Amino acid sequence: MSAENSVDSTTERIENLTVEAPAVSEVPKKDFSALFTSIHPLSTGWSLWYIKPQTSGLKENWKDLVSEVISFDTVEDFWGVYNNIPKASELPIKGDYALFRKGIKPEWEEEENKDGGKWSYVFNKTIKQAIDEKWLNIVLGSIGETLEEDEEESVVTGLFLNIRKNGVRVELWTKISEDEEKLKIIGSRFKELLGVTANVEFTKHSESMNKGASRDAKYTV
Repeated sequence: MSAENSVDSTTERIENLTVEAPAVSEVPKKDFSALFTSIHPLSTGWSLWYIKPQTSGLKENWKDLVSEVISFDTVEDFWGVYNNIPKASELPIKGDYALFRKGIKPEWEEEENKDGGKWSYVFNKTIKQAIDEKWLNIVLGSIGETLEEDEEESVVTGLFLNIRKNGVRVELWTKISEDEEKLKIIGSRFKELLGVTANVEFTKHSESMNKGASRDAKYTV
């Protein structure tokens, strides 16, 4: 399969996502109805976004490449989504995932993002299928609200997964950029969930938006 066909296939699979309950072939006579009807709500809803690769030779607007795939607000719905989308290692080059709290777009200009920043780490291209577990770990940490000490005043807004030819970048976005203590706690847990020993870095979105500006890390852990 050509690279172009692979991209089209992945995009079609994501855009046509449907989530169905798993079939149960045999259920014991004992009453398990309570088990199957119980749900586990998340603290907030989340939305999965997909950024498809630009078509070769075309100058496409970034916003035209971004689409909201689906939202979920329970543990059960999350697994229904996760088990029906391409894994991180199956995404094409420059095909990205973004997972943000429901109602927040994966953009710097968003009200919840504009004054914030991001923790980021780049895995080299040898990561391959191992990125699946690392991405899942940070996703579970985010939707499970384990990255912060005070989930009622959460500052985490979302995640990005950037697939590139020379490596894979994972980003964790926050709505603040100045509370060093709080941000370093988040950064340390981000690092732990990714299972890396090298430093992870925090940069402000305002620096990323200024193309000619220096992007020195504000914090490292």
